[in-house]
Amino acid sequence: MADGVFERRRYQQHPDRYEYVLTEKGRALGLVVGALRAWGKEWTRGRDLSPRMVHEVCGHEVSVRRYCEECGRPLERDEVRAEQPALAERQS
Repeated sequence: MADGVFERRRYQQHPDRYEYVLTEKGRALGLVVGALRAWGKEWTRGRDLSPRMVHEVCGHEVSVRRYCEECGRPLERDEVRAEQPALAERQS
């Protein structure tokens, strides 16, 4: 369902009622949602009614940060550019 992002589960019979639960694929979108929330907090106005993302182990709010996997250094916006893969990489 929804390309594997949600799974429909019946929780009641007579009448049938269903809940929609995130799959592993859907839970992996949490980073995307977190990034969109961070963007919204920085670039929009008004009361923030979005759910907080909380680390279950310690209870603190988490943030989404970008860093270079090669050198481990945190990235600033102006240090990143989009680059097309080479033609041979795109055809494979």
